[in-house]
Amino acid sequence: MRSNALILNLLLAASLATGSAAWATRALAANDTALTLRVDPSFSRSRLSTAEQTWYDLAWQHVNGCASTVLTRSQYDDTYTYGRSIGDFNAFMLLGLRATGDRQFLDKVKVVTDSMRTRLSDADDACVGGTADGFLDWRWRAVGFGYTCSNTGGFFGSDHNQLDEAMTHGNLAMVAYAFYLNRDLDTSYASRAAFWTDYLQHHWEAKWVARAGGNRASGWLSTSGMYKHEAHVVGNIMRAAYYLWKITGDSFYKSMADSMQARSAANLVINPTVPTAYSWHHQVDNTTTWQTTNYAEYTSYVFCDLHFEGYGAYASNTEMQKFTSTWRDIVFAGQGPSYANMSPDVYGGGTPIATDGNQASVYGRWDTTGNLLAYANAQKGTPGATSIYTIRLITGALAAVSTRGNASAPDTIPPAAIKDLH
Repeated sequence: MRSNALILNLLLAASLATGSAAWATRALAANDTALTLRVDPSFSRSRLSTAEQTWYDLAWQHVNGCASTVLTRSQYDDTYTYGRSIGDFNAFMLLGLRATGDRQFLDKVKVVTDSMRTRLSDADDACVGGTADGFLDWRWRAVGFGYTCSNTGGFFGSDHNQLDEAMTHGNLAMVAYAFYLNRDLDTSYASRAAFWTDYLQHHWEAKWVARAGGNRASGWLSTSGMYKHEAHVVGNIMRAAYYLWKITGDSFYKSMADSMQARSAANLVINPTVPTAYSWHHQVDNTTTWQTTNYAEYTSYVFCDLHFEGYGAYASNTEMQKFTSTWRDIVFAGQGPSYANMSPDVYGGGTPIATDGNQASVYGRWDTTGNLLAYANAQKGTPGATSIYTIRLITGALAAVSTRGNASAPDTIPPAAIKDLH
């Protein structure tokens, strides 16, 4: 007859063997949250893997290539620019921080947002009334698209464009949180966390609440406030609410983020042709139009960002794999090796269009085929003024290969034999 110790030893070994795959999956999901916005004071390039060093070096080459473009645009006083190319630049510098812990990425964001800060003021342009309402903000100009005071485009020179207000401030809330999370490391981070949090609460949010009749929830959830039903706008409002909750601990913000998450989730459908993938509509309450790829970049990046935060449904690797399939198996299906073209929307319909340097590379983290990293390699380009657009592809790839927290290198060493069980 076997001893009780031997029987228990065998049972423990069987349990470890049968549970190893599930443990590895859970460990990967948990380790993804190691890609935090917290600076690693011990960061050193020499500690990066060969693949990480390749993308890290390329990231800084591209950052230097577009440095003049970034600083020029940071002075535009334009929520279209701040919500798009400059907002992207800041967001993907912070993705570099997530991937490596290198504070240089946060310091670059500090320089850019300090420049943006000098353009804050309280007044619409004179040509659209010059109205002052007591709240600081920037104005909508869509620089480069031909809008002027005589051709207002409906919003020119004012702070009433809900779409780009959301895009700008969703990014800015993440910036404020990055400074907040590192406030103990540098007084300059602490002061900027305080400034941007105050601005977001007492100017941006307060302005939209006032416009919604003074009801705080309506300011967030009503079209009389900041709300607009495009999927990428809903995503950025969710992101703003999430990070304000993380900074302040105010449960109201958590409820706003949860509301936006529910709306976003209801807008996702399993693609009937590619059942491993999600497709989604351009507007969360309108099922007539699939979101085009250029807008979908903004939408799906928010989901990825919140995955690294471990927030809600986005914490799941299963969810991330569905978005991965969207990019790999729908948007870029059959487009290798040059990846010069992509599907015009996330459903896979229409004539392929020219590829831009979009953020799909970050989903290479969950791509077992390597196709999305192949896309990044094919489209990484040459550093220069237009790198302001390419940087999202570069730091996306850096995050895809990141081993920070050993997220991409799960423990494969089996446990030692149990020798002292009694």
